[in-house]
Amino acid sequence: MDYFRFPSFSVLVTATAGFTMLEDLSFDNVTWELADPPPLTLAPTDRMPMIPRHLQRLHIRSSPINPLLNWLFGHTVDPMDSQAALPQPIHTLILPDLLPNDIYIVGCLLRTLESTLRHFEVGFLVHNYDNSDMRSK
Repeated sequence: MDYFRFPSFSVLVTATAGFTMLEDLSFDNVTWELADPPPLTLAPTDRMPMIPRHLQRLHIRSSPINPLLNWLFGHTVDPMDSQAALPQPIHTLILPDLLPNDIYIVGCLLRTLESTLRHFEVGFLVHNYDNSDMRSK
């Protein structure tokens, strides 16, 4: 998905979760209305559908990383859960626009992915997604 603004986060989830056979998922400049509650506020029994079961490659660029990772991986990014495991291996993870507040959740996810991850690209932003010239790799 490129350059798309959803009316709500739940619409994005519904649209994406319907493609259960996806192997490659990319969010590039994908946003949603801020009034929609982020997935972290959902009770475990109310959680939105999880990651497409065949997903092997994930690319998130210039899109809010925390809500997307919490939706896609939910329980797997809990650093206190040593038994957390993905339903299938993610081989490629590309996150070229990390902000400082994204680092913790990405670190938790990397600990979960460490045995299956084959390709990882990361970049850091100094300010925000609008200052792409501030990117460093």
